[in-house]
Amino acid sequence: MHVSYPSLAGWGQIERREALVDSGSDNTTLPKDMCDTLGLRRVDDLPVEDGRSTSRQDRYAALIALAEGQFRYCAILRWDRPYALLGRDMLNNWKLVLDGPRQTLEVTT
Repeated sequence: MHVSYPSLAGWGQIERREALVDSGSDNTTLPKDMCDTLGLRRVDDLPVEDGRSTSRQDRYAALIALAEGQFRYCAILRWDRPYALLGRDMLNNWKLVLDGPRQTLEVTT
């Protein structure tokens, strides 16, 4: 996955990071260090449930692309893990085909 920040020129610095596909998550989540490096800006917050309680978490503006695909805007959450989670907010932009026996995931627009 490639991540950048929205700017008037389209996008800025681009970082690459491995991501897990999480079709059970409503929201895409990026590592805090990546967000800090890119200088992603806070856009709003939303309630997030973890099964025990609900809290409000800030969301940040990001541009995300898979492989060499087109960048798409997403308001992401941040966390302390070294990898990203691709949630349904981004996954719903693409067609995903999981081939379990071959252990492959095909992504098309």
